[in-house]
Amino acid sequence: MPSERVRGRERSFAVLLVGLVMSLIAVMPFASSVAAQDATPEAEGLGLDLQEVQITVSEDTFSVSGSELLEGFTIITLINESENLAVANLGQIPEEQTVGDLTTVISQAFAGEGGELPEWWADSTFVGGAWADAGATTQVVVYLTPGEFVLFGSNPAATQPPQKITVLTTEEAVEFGLIEPVATPLPGPDGSPVAEDVATPVVEDLPSDAELSIADGAIEVVSDPVTGQQLWKVTNDSSQVTDLVVYATDEELDEAAATELATTVATGETPEGATLVGGIGTLSAGGTAYLSADLEAGSYVAFSTQPDTAGGIQASEGVVLPFTVE
Repeated sequence: MPSERVRGRERSFAVLLVGLVMSLIAVMPFASSVAAQDATPEAEGLGLDLQEVQITVSEDTFSVSGSELLEGFTIITLINESENLAVANLGQIPEEQTVGDLTTVISQAFAGEGGELPEWWADSTFVGGAWADAGATTQVVVYLTPGEFVLFGSNPAATQPPQKITVLTTEEAVEFGLIEPVATPLPGPDGSPVAEDVATPVVEDLPSDAELSIADGAIEVVSDPVTGQQLWKVTNDSSQVTDLVVYATDEELDEAAATELATTVATGETPEGATLVGGIGTLSAGGTAYLSADLEAGSYVAFSTQPDTAGGIQASEGVVLPFTVE
């Protein structure tokens, strides 16, 4: 489920039309040059009938296909054409903050050693994102609400500047001709419209193959990952903004070695003896995102690279989990 902060931003009219949006999104073109809902082969492989936005990363830029989206679960396909690790996070920052403020936080606190975060950081809504190695393509699923999002990187070795992405309300989508409005309610006895008695639908979780929970100082396995292509549900049950990154390792690591690996990744360096599987990006407390992973039997490490309020990064405070897939 989306966090209370995320769901609090939903507009009632938008929620009532989620089903209509999802049924029409595959056939109604957006005004942007490339439609976000045009699924790639990888997106189709997830088996999910959802809108999609493709983010292509070059050495110096993010290129977004379909920057206008509608509310709902969204496949983020990250195509990394750069020579560095790519991280694409999506967040809504308070109105009084600027993209420059965000850039300052990233430069000061995301260099592998942690750093003090401003108060507004916890008041922002980070819905997740994706990690991809050089030359790789990865996917996650996040829940987008109406408004303006900032797309930003958090790898200190990368140089892509932030970019804005707009998510439309259904009122705006109707106004722009992207979807059809619902039927007008029948008039009452006095000729005035009578609102239909429609129950507010509940946003259901997506089907997942494994489930992980990020707690304060720990990563908890709710249901074990298995081999093969799968979708992980990752929930941030901690009190901080966090992320989750997964690496396959050449040998089984203890927690100390896993923490050292996490620190290496957080500084922007390429670790030896480990290969990136993927990551969900920056996620607010209470938030949920889904990671697409194709796992073979072997050893893995999951960890957070985010700054910790206690100092350093969260992985050094216990948010790290070596595990084995049989």
